Amino acid sequence: MDRRDIDIGLNPTSASRSSMCSQHDRRAAEIANRVNELRHERIEKIERDINAFANESVTIAARRRARPFGSGPAKRCSNWNDGSSIR
Repeated sequence: MDRRDIDIGLNPTSASRSSMCSQHDRRAAEIANRVNELRHERIEKIERDINAFANESVTIAARRRARPFGSGPAKRCSNWNDGSSIR
């Protein structure tokens, strides 16, 4: 048996090199697409969280304007039970 008869894939022909390059290019494109999808999903989540925060802030501010300071009973935080007070 001649050494050239054994094909273990270490000396690929130009056709198989081209095929391997095409496979790597396809895989790289798949990975790039997935990265872009994840980036856009994350951006959408951040935008949604910002909008939710803005809406909640508006709601809290509206409630605060509806009840002026001193118009209702003072609420004490549960962690102030140690005798300390705000001055």
